[in-house]
Amino acid sequence: DGQNKFEWAVQRALHELHGTFGLAIACVDFPNILIGAKRGSPLIMGVGDGEYILASDASAIVEHTKQAVYLADNEMVTISPDGFHTKTIENVTVSKDLHEIEFSLEQIELGEFEHYILSLPSFP
Repeated sequence: DGQNKFEWAVQRALHELHGTFGLAIACVDFPNILIGAKRGSPLIMGVGDGEYILASDASAIVEHTKQAVYLADNEMVTISPDGFHTKTIENVTVSKDLHEIEFSLEQIELGEFEHYILSLPSFP
């Protein structure tokens, strides 16, 4: 099966990497599959209505979805038209729960300010 070959190749490559990473990996031979993997760096997968979004932070996806899966170190997620599944880079299946993102895009943009205009820099 092509998906398994792609996952195996990614797992082999990840074993060769040193240091931290948060990766989104695509391959022209498997255009309908996307793999995300992390070690040390953040990686989150947003789950929308028929869509999946990989990002380093919830603020990057909250405009599109409030549902997210957070990967732990040395975990990977494989996304295909059939959905997604998670496992370790050692090929052990991991069950992940969906988490609700607790903030909105407006809250991020406003920061500590009550109104948007107050968040803009003032010029002399």
